Amino acid sequence: MNTSPSPKASLVRRRAAALLALGLALPGIVACEDEAPVTAAPETQQTDSADDPDAEPSPQDRSADDSTGDVDDDAYWRFPIQFDGWRVETLDVEGRNELNTTDGKCLYESIQNVYPQTEYSDEQETQFQADAWVEDFEDDYRNISSTQKTDTTVTDLSGNPVEMIKVETNYSSDRNDYKAITWIRVFTTKQMPVMMALNYTCTIDAIDETELEEMVSQTHIVNPGPAKMEDGTPETSSSSSDSSTSKDDDMV
Repeated sequence: MNTSPSPKASLVRRRAAALLALGLALPGIVACEDEAPVTAAPETQQTDSADDPDAEPSPQDRSADDSTGDVDDDAYWRFPIQFDGWRVETLDVEGRNELNTTDGKCLYESIQNVYPQTEYSDEQETQFQADAWVEDFEDDYRNISSTQKTDTTVTDLSGNPVEMIKVETNYSSDRNDYKAITWIRVFTTKQMPVMMALNYTCTIDAIDETELEEMVSQTHIVNPGPAKMEDGTPETSSSSSDSSTSKDDDMV
């Protein structure tokens, strides 16, 4: 009896992961014309500088480390939280950080979600998620136009570029026009596979590419998988691990 999942079952599983990972990222904040919904940020541990108004802010005051578990291996975002004209909306909640502009016209957010074990490569899963992201817009908004390309703007903590798919989407909601600039990557070879996304969404008149460049330059992926998507294949990772174990056994 063939007990392997059908292609359709595999597709449903991956689609469910796409909705889980990206559903929260849809720019609902700017869909409201007059004001943005406000959610209280959770309490976070503060460094000593929080008690001393004259102290120089520490890195922890300026950014959030949002890991999913074992920080020695997990991929996670180092996310900045202090920019003029921006306020913290969500911090370290279910793999998500979000900043909103004080005028409610823009949001900047990072998303990370544990991803199902998969037989597909980083490149295939990342492309699948990028397509699912656009499909979500098509389901919920009007006048959709979108482009995709491989991009290396996002870096790791050492400043090394990490390949992601950059999706730029224009759309309409209510009486306003918006633009979402989103970077997406799935790391399938990590011990805990993870889907990561960085999203900047504004009303068309509020888009500031220079400000976005500065924000992204201060946002980093900690413990990423292979920098190039083509190098992220579960089979290769598993084979490499088995080969390494075999060599170690031979040396005992």
